[in-house]
Order: sequence, then structure tokens, then C-alpha cells
Amino acid sequence: DNALLAKLYIDMAQATKQDLYSEVPRDIFKYILCEMTSPEGAFYSGQDADTDGEEGLYYFWEMKEFLELLGPRNAKLMARYFGVTSSKGTSRKNVLYIKESMESLAKVEEVAIFELDHILRTSKEILFQARRKRSRPFTDKKIITGWNGLMITAFAAGYMVLHGKNYLDVAIRAGEFLWNNMWKESGGLLRIYSNGESKINGYLEDYAYFLEALISLYEASFDLVWIERANQLADKMICEFYDEKDGGFFMSGLSSEVLIARLKNPADEAVPSANAIATLSLLKLGHLSGNKSYIDIGTSSVNAFKQRIDKNPAAHTGILAAADFMTCSLTEVIFTGNLEDSSFEDMRDSLHQDYRPNKVIAWNKNDQVSRLIPITEGKSAIDGAPAVYVCQQETCHPPVNSGKALANLLKPPPEIRLNIFDYDKQIKDAETEEQGKFLGVMDQIFKHSGLK
Repeated sequence: DNALLAKLYIDMAQATKQDLYSEVPRDIFKYILCEMTSPEGAFYSGQDADTDGEEGLYYFWEMKEFLELLGPRNAKLMARYFGVTSSKGTSRKNVLYIKESMESLAKVEEVAIFELDHILRTSKEILFQARRKRSRPFTDKKIITGWNGLMITAFAAGYMVLHGKNYLDVAIRAGEFLWNNMWKESGGLLRIYSNGESKINGYLEDYAYFLEALISLYEASFDLVWIERANQLADKMICEFYDEKDGGFFMSGLSSEVLIARLKNPADEAVPSANAIATLSLLKLGHLSGNKSYIDIGTSSVNAFKQRIDKNPAAHTGILAAADFMTCSLTEVIFTGNLEDSSFEDMRDSLHQDYRPNKVIAWNKNDQVSRLIPITEGKSAIDGAPAVYVCQQETCHPPVNSGKALANLLKPPPEIRLNIFDYDKQIKDAETEEQGKFLGVMDQIFKHSGLK
């Protein structure tokens, strides 16, 4: 759930340009790193809701705790913001939620919004530290390959979009753990890691989610090792799960226990359809690697579920996304030059400002890259400086060497407007207003003093 929510909010931050959506995944990642990450760098599977037999105990707060930890003024502000109340003569346990916007709270309490923002941030950190002293809920420390794949993809996206420099390190460490512990030397993926032992043959979701993660790791790091591993995993996934007769992927592999019937499920449920993720990942990997068989299998898999999609399209949004990727004119973006150069960072940041799911990204470093990723062939740095090559709508453009030039080159994505409160903008506007008042007062002083 946390992996899917983090990735969704990152996509929303790109699509809407609202900073509010950036804060949620940052908080999710903070929780994952604090509570759900193993010493080896992989992610645990879950955490109980109850503590000492009481549901939600670890997360409850009482008004008296706010007063003791934050003091009267800050406790009042935090209580209004998070909907914390008290009952006379009895204790009331509160689950924190955002009840009142910062804008409204700042006006009612007559507090400058930038001051309120500082109070909320520092107070939340005080509450976090106090909560860590409580009896913690039980954590299920199983490491599940598929779920880790989802979280790796989210962290990689967080690095590219939110610019969290440590997010890439986190994603790479988890990816290395899975490859070293869950990928068998003989080929094949295992599902569960527990108490130092890897076991149970992987299901389609393990292969599909991890394949998506490997491609995301390449897009974030441009390290070819992830493409090499993605090719190995994709080949094994096809061998184990692909239906040669009718297209699509079975949920269980040939190496798993023999079942009465091998099922295929293209619909999205509590987690994205493994068929959809496998198909979309193969289509993307096929375009990157030039392996036409990946594209053919991805195309066949989309077509295999056409009748089901027609009957209930809302249940098959993942497959529809793969169909969109398959049929649209893809945007190819090839970076060249030194990764550490500031202009390279500027161009990469420009690319990830907008939500463009139907794109493939690569970096040309040397001849080995063009062998593994043919679309990079013939593209190189300009006079030793980083440059980026873009092909879109059947047209390849001359290289550009700045983020602004790249933004002007890329076709604008559909604009999404949401009428929500942007408190970061409000803080800046309030600071500008305060500065204007100050300058106005100083102007009057200068006039009366004869200095103006």
C-alpha cells in the first residue's frame, strides 16, 4: 500500500504541479526508512495495527500529551490542525488527521502562515520522537520480492521527481539485495526471504514488479547492470509464465507446484495487475534493448485481454496503460555527457517536471551502451558538454544542452488543474506582503526625515 501510494502521489505531483502532493511521498518514505527497512536494505512486508492487544494504540494521542510535549500555544495550534479534542473527566484517544487547512488556521489564530508552517514541522518532529519511546507494534519481517519491487520503483521515482538524493541509494541497495538473495544462479526468482533463508518459487507478480523495478533503477541511475539483469529476468518470466497459445501470462510458473488449472488475471485488484505490469515492462524493455520479441509478446498480451477490457474497462486500467504505451508515438530521450555535470542535472530535472508515462530514457556512455541499448547509437556529447537528444511524434530533433531548451522541445503534456490550497505559495506571498509593508514604512520614515 505504501509503495503504491507513494508512486501515485509522485505522479500527481508531476501532473498537477502542486507541492502538496510531494509532501505525502516524502512522509511515506520517512516512515518506510524508519520502521520498515531491514539492516540489509530490503523492505519488510507489514506492521500490525494493534499494540499490546489494543488496535491503534501506538498512533493514539491525548490532549494532555500535546500540552506536555508542545506547551500551551503550540499544542493549541497542533490540536486544531490535527483534530485533537478532549473530554472533561475522561481521556479521549485521538487519531491524527488534517482537519483544518493551514490557511484557515493561520487566519483564525492570527499567526503568520510561515510561522505556523515552522511550528507544525517542529512540533511533528517532537511528537515523532515521543512516539518512538512507546511500545512498538509487531513488524512482520518477511521480505517479499514483488512488494519490494513496488517499493524500489517508488523510491527510484522519488529520486527522479522529488530530488531526494538518498532515495536512489535506498532503491539500489534494495535492488542489490533482491538480486543477490532472490535470483537463483541457475535462473529463476524466489518469493520469500525470512530468517536468512530464501524460499518458494516466485509468482508472476514477483517477476513483473521486480522487472519494473529493474527498469526504474536503470532510468534513475543509468547503470547498465540493471538492463542486463532486466533482460535475464524478462527471459525467465516469459519462459515460466507466458501463454504461447493465447497470449498473456499465467499467475503461476512452470516450476511451481502443478495445479488443476493455471489462471490468468488481467484485472487490477488490491495491487496492480501483474499481467499489466509484465506487459508494460516488456514493451518498454523491448524499445530500450531493441529486442523485438519483447514487443511482440507485450502486444500479444494486450490483445489477449481485449474482450475483457471491452466489457469492463475500469477494472483493467493497467492493461489500458500498456495498450496506450503500445499504440502511441513514444518519446525517446537520450542523454549524453558527464552525469555529474550541473547542466546534465538541469536537463534531467527538466524532463521529470511533467508526467509523461509514454517515454523511454537512456544514457550513452560508450559502445557497450549502444550494444545493449541500440537507440543510443550515434548520439554523443557536443564538444565534450552534456547534451540530450529527443525523438517524438516520428521526428528526431537536433541535440540541446540545457533544461530550458529541453522543456521547450518536449511536447507539453495535458494540463491538469485542481483547486486546492498551495501553502508554500501562500508562505511566499505572505513574506512578499510583509516585505512590502516594511518598505512602505521605511519610505514614510525617509520622507519625514528629509532623506527622500
